[in-house]
Amino acid sequence: LLTFGSGDLTPETWIPADVADYSTVYWDLEKTYGEVETLVDQILGAGYFENLVEDNVNTPTGWNLREDVIAQIDGRLTMIGKIVEPIRINSLSRLISVKLKDPDVFATFLKGNIEKFETAIEKKEYRGSAYYLISTPNRGGQPGAPDVSFQQPNGVQAQPDPARERAQDFRQNLRQPQPTFAIVDGYLVIADSFEIVESVIDTAAGDGEKLADQSDFQLIVAQIKAQTGEIQPSAISFSRPEHSLKMFYDVLLGDSVQDTIKSQASDNQFFRVINSAFQDHPLPQFSEISKHLAPTGGVLFNRPSGLHYMSFSLKPESAK
Repeated sequence: LLTFGSGDLTPETWIPADVADYSTVYWDLEKTYGEVETLVDQILGAGYFENLVEDNVNTPTGWNLREDVIAQIDGRLTMIGKIVEPIRINSLSRLISVKLKDPDVFATFLKGNIEKFETAIEKKEYRGSAYYLISTPNRGGQPGAPDVSFQQPNGVQAQPDPARERAQDFRQNLRQPQPTFAIVDGYLVIADSFEIVESVIDTAAGDGEKLADQSDFQLIVAQIKAQTGEIQPSAISFSRPEHSLKMFYDVLLGDSVQDTIKSQASDNQFFRVINSAFQDHPLPQFSEISKHLAPTGGVLFNRPSGLHYMSFSLKPESAK
């Protein structure tokens, strides 16, 4: 079922230089689809899988899943993570993309389905490209109940609920995901924020540096080539741990979190201990922490003996 292919794994020209992680894989989805169909039919009877898809996908949607979707994918899947601002606990935004055989044909397919299903989708134009926002509850803000003021019979206003205030403070540190999709440079991209989609559109337009040109990524690629030789890998991965750690570092030392810790320290033992730790043992500058971190890489390749995966890390600055 794991019908991996192989090919050029150079990052696409729309991958921004400042991603937190990147991975790409060659996967023959058409062949996988056929293998799954064969396996299911062998177990449950000839034609079972086709009938299953017809009843649960094709008939309700009006699609032909094999021809309209699976056959349109060109076999390369790429995923990236990128920190989007303002910095919050979940500021690491995710994007997954698939290369299309004919982007114009698939764009027509998407447009027809948006119109057919009357889905709550908003079209946006950005630098001559279109992307689409899928409406979600509380878009544009953080979920939460409305503020309500209660007046006691004697005219004295009720005291605010500490638990409610803590919940509101916590929600301020969460990003509201915004499902977004677009076709960028021949790829269908699907993300949990419009910011990361705009970032790849910017890079595709030639605005900003590209991941392929970054020295740390090139070092990872050199290590991969040294291990695989002439064999073309099926997949590679690249990660910068410092990006994710820096996000949590900034959130932790941000005004919102620090104010919450200080305000709760007077009547909460846990926050009192945390506040004392921050006061008595301040965290070092992140530049000092980052010296102990280094990019990591991974590679998947196919040999006569089977699939092989290897991961590794470069030497951090502190170890040089």
